Amino acid sequence: MADDVFDGMTEHLFYTLGKLAPTASRHDLYMALSYAVRDRLMTRYLAGLEAISTTPTRVVAYLSPSS
Repeated sequence: MADDVFDGMTEHLFYTLGKLAPTASRHDLYMALSYAVRDRLMTRYLAGLEAISTTPTRVVAYLSPSS
């Protein structure tokens, strides 16, 4: 998994931010990492939404006072 995130990070560094690793700033590296993590989170989120929509289920939510 770490290799997958690293590959995503290097792809975003080049294709999204237009930087090469040797010349990237700390902020560029941070942004590339955040884009790569976002991609993985969105993939899981959308897969979850699809699973919920394909199977008839009920979702219950409630609020409770904090103690």
